[in-house]
Amino acid sequence: MTDFLFDLGNTRLKWATADAPGDARAVAHSGEEISLPPEVSGDAAWVACVAPESLKVTLLDQLSRRFSRVHCAQVRRQQACLAIAYPDPRQMGVDRFLSLLACVPVSEPSLVVSVGTALTIDGLMPDGQHVGGLIAPSPDLMRSALRGVSSRLPSDGGAVFDFADNTLDALASGCAHAATSLIESRWRALEAQSDTKAQCILHGGGASALHGFLPRAILQTNLVLRGLGVWRKSASTPRMSA
Repeated sequence: MTDFLFDLGNTRLKWATADAPGDARAVAHSGEEISLPPEVSGDAAWVACVAPESLKVTLLDQLSRRFSRVHCAQVRRQQACLAIAYPDPRQMGVDRFLSLLACVPVSEPSLVVSVGTALTIDGLMPDGQHVGGLIAPSPDLMRSALRGVSSRLPSDGGAVFDFADNTLDALASGCAHAATSLIESRWRALEAQSDTKAQCILHGGGASALHGFLPRAILQTNLVLRGLGVWRKSASTPRMSA
């Protein structure tokens, strides 16, 4: 029987087998309902969730009927060689924690950036010490928020320029540059804090769209699932959740 890893986010559910976390599949969800293909079943399910509690309960109910054991990942102040900066681990999203866990150890100071519904930025030192982070709207969320203010402002489309000459391109350009400018400023701040060069690790559903504006960044995939695989291996006494 096979163990599976599940990453339940705000818009999608991703999953992979524990022995191949980089080979993931995904399905979108409505925020209320979610459905897994019938072939997804096995011995143990390992789950990371940042979605609303009601959707988490729906997923866990499905998994409990397909797997002998179901484990939910929890943020820990220290795990493997990662030590997070939050005094209260419960305040940190499990997706950020697992993304950092997937990256350690790093050879140089690293800015770990997730581009999803939110834009999250975390600093990580080579010894595994997390120095803290930021949470901001992603470009897509910025566009959605502007659309909420005025229906005349479309929530997608447009190209990115230094200075746009139409509204659609101006929206795309403003949101992309806002995100990349924040990333670049925190990249410089991490280098100043560590007094050495740092790398930027970019991941998440919107990462590839920003990568062209951050050519020195390293594009990664499935960091949450990869970190969940590390959590599975290093959890000395995993807890079962129903």
